[in-house]
Amino acid sequence: GTVLHAACRPILECVISCVGAVDDRPAISLRCHGRLLMLLLRLNSPLTRADQHYHETGSSGETVSPSCIAYLDNGVTFVGSCLGDSQLCKLSSAADESGGYVEILETFTCLAPILDMSVVDVDQQGRDVVVTCSGFGRNGSLRLVRSGVGINEQASIDLAGVKGVWSLRCGTEMAESDNTLVLAFVGQTTVLSLKGEEVEETELEGIAADQQTHYCSNVIGNKILQITGQSVRLINEETLQLVSKWAPPSGKGISTGSCGGSHVVVVVGNELFCLDIQDSSLHQLRFTDNEFYFFSTQKLQHLKWECCCK
Repeated sequence: GTVLHAACRPILECVISCVGAVDDRPAISLRCHGRLLMLLLRLNSPLTRADQHYHETGSSGETVSPSCIAYLDNGVTFVGSCLGDSQLCKLSSAADESGGYVEILETFTCLAPILDMSVVDVDQQGRDVVVTCSGFGRNGSLRLVRSGVGINEQASIDLAGVKGVWSLRCGTEMAESDNTLVLAFVGQTTVLSLKGEEVEETELEGIAADQQTHYCSNVIGNKILQITGQSVRLINEETLQLVSKWAPPSGKGISTGSCGGSHVVVVVGNELFCLDIQDSSLHQLRFTDNEFYFFSTQKLQHLKWECCCK
């Protein structure tokens, strides 16, 4: 006799960022750019093989770039996003006039993430509004906030020649928010402390004030990391004392650096060093010169910012 094999139409290559269950049987998924798919799973019997069938409901319709997805009922799905407005969508079995299968029922406004903002007087009548660069990627937009937002200046200091600014959380009493500013100048570093409504210059024992700071932040293990032109310094967040220090073996100066998670990278001339923060100390993992691609990508995959040198 003739043998027939059931096969599904292959799904085009894509990155699936969210998956949600529909009742107890089918599932819906969202691609990274908002294309919606519905995968229907039909079982021949509980203990035998399953014939898998899917129906692509969003070949023409699109949603916001998703961060989460939840099926509610009667084809209604909530699509949450950290990159734009969340949406309440209706899935249809038949295409609409535009060829899509997704109907947007409601949109929930979200200003996050705000990459930049400015206070302007749009109509020149003394009524300031906040203009924000909201969203990310295909969900990016300019938003005008006319009410509900107040910006109060806590302090103002006139400073010239600032090369870099970083905020820190430090002190014997663990602050819930950042309470310290580190300002980098040519050849020196200044620390400002926020105490109530006052901002005053202070000294942190572990901070190298006589060197220019290239990078400074709170890191794992309740520590503060400072990268200067001469060394990488690890400071206790509570006692503010230096607990570990690393300097380039060649004695050359550090031109730039960055940190992500427990890993630190610094550039010294044409050499790239990777350090690891372990048990209140800095450990050199490896280094390379000229050929930066020899670095293990596994070691650097958690870095938030890139560090490059030509």
